[in-house]
Amino acid sequence: MRALKRLFGRTPQSRRGIAAAEFALIAPIMVVCLVAVYDLGRALQQQIRLNQAVEAGGMFAIYFPANSAGMTSVVSAAVSSWTNVSVATPSTTCFCYNTGTSVLASIACSFTSVNSCGGTSVFRRYISLGASRPVTPIFFTTMTTTSVQHVVQAQ
Repeated sequence: MRALKRLFGRTPQSRRGIAAAEFALIAPIMVVCLVAVYDLGRALQQQIRLNQAVEAGGMFAIYFPANSAGMTSVVSAAVSSWTNVSVATPSTTCFCYNTGTSVLASIACSFTSVNSCGGTSVFRRYISLGASRPVTPIFFTTMTTTSVQHVVQAQ
């Protein structure tokens, strides 16, 4: 028994320094986890703010479907404190639906086009808005940009 005590050193009664050793083992893992959570939080906050800005542009598009410059300026104004936001030029797509839900035709249209379906078909105009911003992560280097795309139906 004495040979084992000499072989393994101190007896279990001496526990000084155990907490420091455990902290030294756990601290790097905790720091990496905290930095990862911080990175994800920043990226999600940016995604939410861009989403709100593009939604504001979509609300503008519902009421003023012919004013593409206004849509872009509403999105830019919603994130005016950010300098490197890229707002995509709004695009429009028009469809003719029959009285059910099937698409009869995808027709050429612009922001100012009027109902050109004829008959009992229903004219629908969809406006697509988008924005993006670069992300500068500390930990997740694969996250390079945050982008948002919304499509609204305008009459």
